[in-house]
Amino acid sequence: SPKLPNTISGRLLVAIWWLGIIVLMNAFSGHMKASMMVKADFDRIDSLKDLALKSKIIPLVWKGTAYESYLEKSTSPDIKQIWKRLYEHNGLLLPSELYRQDNLEALQKGTNVIISDVITMRYIVSNECSKLPEGEFYFAKETFFPHTFVMAMRKKLPKRIQNDINKRIRWMVEAGMVDKWLDKMNGDLERCLDQDGGDRARALGVEDLWAIFILWAICIAMATAAFVFELLFYKLRTISKKQTLMNLKAQR
Repeated sequence: SPKLPNTISGRLLVAIWWLGIIVLMNAFSGHMKASMMVKADFDRIDSLKDLALKSKIIPLVWKGTAYESYLEKSTSPDIKQIWKRLYEHNGLLLPSELYRQDNLEALQKGTNVIISDVITMRYIVSNECSKLPEGEFYFAKETFFPHTFVMAMRKKLPKRIQNDINKRIRWMVEAGMVDKWLDKMNGDLERCLDQDGGDRARALGVEDLWAIFILWAICIAMATAAFVFELLFYKLRTISKKQTLMNLKAQR
């Protein structure tokens, strides 16, 4: 109403009402901006200890590899717990089963974890990303089983042949062929990021702001209910006053 009340109590009530509206509106707009700009994070698994604490997540391992032997023979309580869970859920799989689409989808949902080397996983993800639904993969920070490039030679191999082999290896490294092979094995993950515009900015749609419209509708409904209640109260009070005046006139 453009007319302010004349009483001090009425003016104080209007002042508190407007201050409340300003504070609530600023808080609401600030929360809305933060929700639209900041992406909700998820609980990451960065080590075998973190995996041991997640009792509902099923670990999967390439059957017959050094990872199986490492987990089976480890004396760590955390790794023993992981091995027990892996054995109970038949988590030892061959590559044709381990990297199936349903396992990769379960990996995106957070119900499974694949224990494997980074190079193989990057290669699988980059090749299979076009077949998978929209989602993300996360590589743990801990490297509990490091891989190194080595070459074994026979102890009695002639020195001249050893020198020739080492010379050609040095040539391949200096020519960048080893780095090229590693990049090829790592896969092209950038292609997966750009294929559906997952990381690019896009216009917000109604589905992105649906919660705001619901909140707005709830507030409008509450305000409408309060308005109707005030009208009914005013009507009832007016009728009561008229009846009281009629009774007083009748008594006179």
